[in-house]
Amino acid sequence: MAQTRVRISSLAQYPIKSCGGMELERAEIDESGLRGDRLLFLIDENGDALGQDELPRMALIKPSIIGADLVVSAPDADSLELVVVDQGESRHTQHWEDEAPAIDQGDEAARWFSEFLDTPCRLMASTEVHKRPVPEKYRHIFPVEQSRFTAVAPILLTSEASLTDFNSRVKKPIRMNRFRQNLVVEGSAPFHEEWWARLRIGDLELEKVASSERCGVTQLNQETAERGIEPIRTLAKYRKQPGGVEGGIVFGVYFRPIGPGVLNLGDEVTVLETQDRFVPNDRTAVVAEDDMPARPSDL
Repeated sequence: MAQTRVRISSLAQYPIKSCGGMELERAEIDESGLRGDRLLFLIDENGDALGQDELPRMALIKPSIIGADLVVSAPDADSLELVVVDQGESRHTQHWEDEAPAIDQGDEAARWFSEFLDTPCRLMASTEVHKRPVPEKYRHIFPVEQSRFTAVAPILLTSEASLTDFNSRVKKPIRMNRFRQNLVVEGSAPFHEEWWARLRIGDLELEKVASSERCGVTQLNQETAERGIEPIRTLAKYRKQPGGVEGGIVFGVYFRPIGPGVLNLGDEVTVLETQDRFVPNDRTAVVAEDDMPARPSDL
């Protein structure tokens, strides 16, 4: 069994889905991932969830949440302070393929977000961990019910070495927050995380679910909301895997927690198990031997 030791160098959660991240020193983990992650989200007048793909300025909204208190800031706007409401009339909302109940956070919040984004919207909360079916295209890789609205699995892990490798290939380096990661590790080799199957961090164990296939949202500068061509253009040249379900351009790995636990900055990460062979996200795909990424020799 391969052993590789690395450390957590960054922890982040996203209190409002598709808005800015919140850096943490400590994170409590439950079945939904980092407690408080994607707790809130914005909907349009039809009840459909909003994201940076249609509203890039969502990247400029910086929320922080402590207990039930939410503080939101954005450029050239007064800050918004409110208490997250977990009681009230439930409303069904639509998240792309999925429906789920949520609690409206009131008219003051709706006005603030509508004015900043220049579009009618309302702030909603998924205050209870509810169960929903896995989106159909992912059921072959994650055949259990999910909680809240993670894309594939609750925790997205990336590594500093992988970003350094990418930045060595482009003229203008990018920041890690383009990938909207939860957990960053240091001390590993570039893209070794792709081959980690099971990890232990303190008393918490994590199990790999799938590689993270990247979309055009990563092309948005999270500080300016300006769209460019990276990282997709360069990643497509050397990080496109066969057997993808959404294009196969990968950066980062989705993990799910095995039971509850706590993560802290600086915690050591032990790799308990690595994959013996490349496993494509589309596990039904027949991948030619010549197309399979080579397993690193030093794992």
